Amino acid sequence: MGALWQDMRYGIRMLTKSPSFTIVAVLTLALGIAASTALFAVLKALVLDPFPFPESDRIVYVWNDVGWPLSTPDFKDIREQNRSFEEIGAFTHERYNLGLESPESVYGVRCTSGVLRTLGMAPLLGRWLEEDDESPGAEQVAVISHSLWSRCFAADPNVLGKSVRLNGRGTTVVGVMPASFEFPSVWYGGNDYELWVPLRFGSRSRGNYWLLGIGRLKENVSVQAADADLKIIGKRLARAYPDTNLHKPMVVHSLHWQMTRRMASGMRILFGAVTLLLLVACANVAGMLLARGTRRQGEFAVRLALGARRLTVVRLILAETLLLGLLASAAGVLLAVWGVDIVRNLIPPALVTGARRAAIRVDGTVLLFSIGLALLTSFASGLLPAVTTAYAPVRETLKEGGRSRTGSHLRYRFLRQLVAAQIAIAVVLANGAILLSGSYLNVFEANRRLDTQQVISAEIVLPGEQYDQERVRIQFWDQLSERIAALPGVRAVGVTTKLPLEGGTSRAILVDDEVYDPTARRTYVEESLITSGYFAAMGLALLSGRPPESQDASAESVGIVINRAMAEHFWAGENPVGKRVRPNSSEPQFNAHVLGVVEDTRQWNAEHAPRPEMYFPYAFWAHESANLIVRATGDAQVLTPMIRSELAALDRGLPLANVRTMKEVLQASNSGRRMSALLINTFMVTALILTAVGIYGTLSYHLLQRQRDIGIRIAMGALPGDVLNFVLRQAGVWVIAGLLIGMALAGVSSLILRSQVYGISPWHPLPLLLGLTAVGTAASLACLLPARHAAKIGPMEALRYE
Repeated sequence: MGALWQDMRYGIRMLTKSPSFTIVAVLTLALGIAASTALFAVLKALVLDPFPFPESDRIVYVWNDVGWPLSTPDFKDIREQNRSFEEIGAFTHERYNLGLESPESVYGVRCTSGVLRTLGMAPLLGRWLEEDDESPGAEQVAVISHSLWSRCFAADPNVLGKSVRLNGRGTTVVGVMPASFEFPSVWYGGNDYELWVPLRFGSRSRGNYWLLGIGRLKENVSVQAADADLKIIGKRLARAYPDTNLHKPMVVHSLHWQMTRRMASGMRILFGAVTLLLLVACANVAGMLLARGTRRQGEFAVRLALGARRLTVVRLILAETLLLGLLASAAGVLLAVWGVDIVRNLIPPALVTGARRAAIRVDGTVLLFSIGLALLTSFASGLLPAVTTAYAPVRETLKEGGRSRTGSHLRYRFLRQLVAAQIAIAVVLANGAILLSGSYLNVFEANRRLDTQQVISAEIVLPGEQYDQERVRIQFWDQLSERIAALPGVRAVGVTTKLPLEGGTSRAILVDDEVYDPTARRTYVEESLITSGYFAAMGLALLSGRPPESQDASAESVGIVINRAMAEHFWAGENPVGKRVRPNSSEPQFNAHVLGVVEDTRQWNAEHAPRPEMYFPYAFWAHESANLIVRATGDAQVLTPMIRSELAALDRGLPLANVRTMKEVLQASNSGRRMSALLINTFMVTALILTAVGIYGTLSYHLLQRQRDIGIRIAMGALPGDVLNFVLRQAGVWVIAGLLIGMALAGVSSLILRSQVYGISPWHPLPLLLGLTAVGTAASLACLLPARHAAKIGPMEALRYE
């Protein structure tokens, strides 16, 4: 321990003697450590940390087929027949109008009593929902979130038993969840849910898939065992109900895997990029230490000649790099605290809740990671310089006045390899950054018609006894559309139950004379309810026919509009107008005929290809919740106050929720790609700067070693241009070697990026060419400065150098 302390004291003296070297080395390592620490803080909060539920590893999601929700009868069968669950529940999401002085729209969950029991986190006040709450005719009750309790009830401890207006109905508060509770919804992970009300099933068919299942496993029951148990139940249901369950095997996934897999996938790419940046930083510092070791070669040779062991010399140099690493860790943590705030704001709201976002911080675990990373980078940066210095020939070094020609050649060879490695890594980062940036732009190009500020959407829920009847809901939307259409600056108004890019509902269908066959797999088609002005408001061109009107909502044969993808899938080369469509069922709920064909728009995020879709007139199924779509002559956001005013004129109790332009909808759908592209571009620029600094320092050191040779060349008649060409030719070998290695590594890395690239091949030559150009330009500029300096050296100055 005493020897280590002596080594550290010696390292402190050496570093304080070279403040410029110390500052540059610390900042270089700090950049890499800061980026890694910030990303680890994100990874810990969003992927590694368990959810704040008791024994969260026992909580699972239950699916009907891969990614399909459950029907009401299926859930009841699973609840009665399973042998794996201690608790099981089902839920669905809804928006609720909260009746206050100013009406407010909040996200809520309708769930069975088993859902909150499955999660297992006790309420702060009151109780969970109970089975009696689910009975028809039972009192309407709600459990509320801590944030809603604080915001709307001023954290009143006597809130239990108080009544609030929820969707127009009196609702009694029976519980308040703690502040740390966050509801894990796999479909809408970014929403902060603020209330939970009892789920009363009613009469839903077995083919109506609308419930998310969640359960807590019994002790000593694994996810795999539960999955096998439910697959047996699924086969039993398939035999009993082939019309609906034949192709629907049950699936069980752990809560942790289900909630973190999307984020984990994106984090792998980012951690790969930051690892490359850290390697560049380590190579840079290793090069600085190698160059610095030349001036100290004589010092260590004397130590060895006096009997010091080579291992002692290695230990002394590693002690210095350890100090550099610890200083870099301290600086890196300070930078990471700032960087965490930036990354936290970059994470798409659709991916994480507010509670998870707040959990992203530099805590004790993150600090330990930073210190461990500092030790690792110190060892990686210092090992090669330490070994090179310690094993240089002692006799030759002392004979040549403190410099060993063999040691210098060895250092020079390692320095060239380090420079080539930095250039190669920079090429990989540049290629990846350009591919991801191009993919981000391609996504916007593929959804150009949605990239507009002229279209605004807002969600409105029509609840309560006042809107129980369909004709009243239809009348409301007709009146609101008429009032808004009369506003100045409004070009078109429409209503839809589903926005583009945000998913929705689908069903299997039969067309024309196809015969129902429960064993046959049929194509699933997206479905939306719209008013006649929707296509004009959204800017979707009708390719043929006409939009649906209210009078097309006939029970005998409803008129629908289909998109281009559906027309090409079912009636390629034919005119689909007049064709017939019905559900894939032995007892179809409707018969439809095609009125027209409209241009495609993507339904399930901005990257998935458009799926077949059919648009029904809103009057056919007048849902309680719908989206108002308004197209303006200019920026539609200026219309928001006027829209609120017109809504209040019809019903002051209805809030206008989730107001966004379609540009914001598109940006939200593409925000994960934007975050990745922005971070990797930042890493690329940082790597280019570090690489340029490394090349400049290495070439300057090399020219200092060759200064006498350069002086002789000048004395023999070489012109400054000859010296410049000589230096650049040598440096060019390093640069070209690095670029060639980088090309090969970029090809390998493209295999990893295949799933992240959109609209362009990962092996497309243009991004690679642009990356090579960017890195080659930065490297050339870094070579040019020391080369110009060498060309200006006078012969006497060069010959006097020793």
